[in-house]
Amino acid sequence: MLIGGSSTAEAPVRARGRSAADPATAPDATRPPAEGGAPAAGSTVAAPRRNALLARFDGRFVRFVLVGASNTIVSFCVFEALVHLLRHAAFGITLAQFVGYSAGIVWSFVWNSRFTFHSRAPVVTRGVRFLVVQLSMALASTAGIGVCAHVLRWAPTPSWFAVMVPVTIGNFLLSKHWVFLPA
Repeated sequence: MLIGGSSTAEAPVRARGRSAADPATAPDATRPPAEGGAPAAGSTVAAPRRNALLARFDGRFVRFVLVGASNTIVSFCVFEALVHLLRHAAFGITLAQFVGYSAGIVWSFVWNSRFTFHSRAPVVTRGVRFLVVQLSMALASTAGIGVCAHVLRWAPTPSWFAVMVPVTIGNFLLSKHWVFLPA
């Protein structure tokens, strides 16, 4: 029976300050079935739960990819500006790459800390872990591209995509479960 747009079964749940849409606190009619069980009669849950792997890639993965894209833009812009400014300097391009890449790392660290993972863990702990993961991902991607290009004899672009997809996912999972753990 609907009273004011909600069923009477939802009223006690809402009265305790919890959402009826939350599966952990929802009334039995809207609660997902137990492992291997069928939905309750009259349940609004008809489809099986989302794939467990896909469930792990919540909105944070999208934000992580957005930060990565913006990181690429920042790195490239700093690189280009310094190439122009240091065009007559010895090793100007190399220095521009180092500074541009470093600017991208700092950008990524700040925005992943605040925007993606909302981490409040100590900055030094996050920073050291972040650098360890970034170095590991750089080594993994370099080795992977080396194998794809030199052993498998793939072209550079397919090699890059074949390597960067799993590296990005690994980077996200390490960032989520180790680097930016809540305090």
